Amino acid sequence: MTSITTLLLIVSFIFFGILEVVFSAEEDRGKVAPFDTDIRKDCQEMMSHCQSQFFGHIFLQCPKTCAAMLEGPGMVGKSPKGDEELWWESTETVRTIQGKRMDTDRWDGFVSVVATVPMLPGMAPYYYEMMETLHKQYKPHVEFVLIPIDLGETVHVKLRQKPGVVVLEEESPMAVLKHPFIEYLTSIKPDSGAVVTNHLDELEQLDLYTDRASFFVISSDGYFIESLISPPMKKLQGRINLFLKTIDYADVEEL
Repeated sequence: MTSITTLLLIVSFIFFGILEVVFSAEEDRGKVAPFDTDIRKDCQEMMSHCQSQFFGHIFLQCPKTCAAMLEGPGMVGKSPKGDEELWWESTETVRTIQGKRMDTDRWDGFVSVVATVPMLPGMAPYYYEMMETLHKQYKPHVEFVLIPIDLGETVHVKLRQKPGVVVLEEESPMAVLKHPFIEYLTSIKPDSGAVVTNHLDELEQLDLYTDRASFFVISSDGYFIESLISPPMKKLQGRINLFLKTIDYADVEEL
C-alpha cells in the first residue's frame, strides 16, 4: 500500500467519523432549539460547526453554546454629529431584499436595532427569527433592521409571510462596511467597552465582524448607540428594555 493510499484512507476515516458524529442516529436534524437553549448533549464537541457552511443544523440545535463561543465585547458611544445628522439620516432611502425603496425617516423617534448577519445556514435563520420574535414583543416601540452579509453561498433570508423586520438587500463582506447605516454606526467613538487606538491616538471601535452577527441598539433620539456581538436573546432584550425605559440614558453609559 502506497503512502498516498494510506493518507487517503486516513483522511476518509476522519471525514466519515465526523459525519457519523454530526449525523448520529439519535439526533434529528429537523429539530430546532428554543432561543438561548441547547437541545444536543454534545454541543461543546460540536462548537467547530457553529459557523459551518454544511452543518447549519448545529447552530439551530446549539444556539446557547454557539452564541457564547462567538460573543465578543461591544461598546457604548454617542452620535458623532449629535442632532445634526442621525443614523437614519445617513441616506434618504434604502433598498429592501424585495427590491423596494424605503424612506429612512420611518425610523425617526424609535428605539431601533440594526443588525448585520452573515448568510450562514443555521445562523442566518436563527437571528432572523429571533428579530421577528422580538419585533412582535416590542412593537410598536422598537424597529428592527437586518442587513444580510452575502458570503457567496446559496443561503438567503426566508421572510415570514407578514414580516415585521425590515430586511435590506444583501451586501458582500466588503460592501457592508460602506453601507450608509453601518458606516455611520461604526464611526462612533466608544465611551466604554471594546476599543482600539488609531494612528492619531484616538479611540475607535473594533472592526465589524462579518463572520458572526453584530447588533446596534440605538436610542429613540438617535444619540446613544450600543453594539453587541453575537448576543444571546436574553441579553439583547435586557439592553432594549434599558433603552426603552431610560430617559437620560445615564445607565446606558455604564456597561
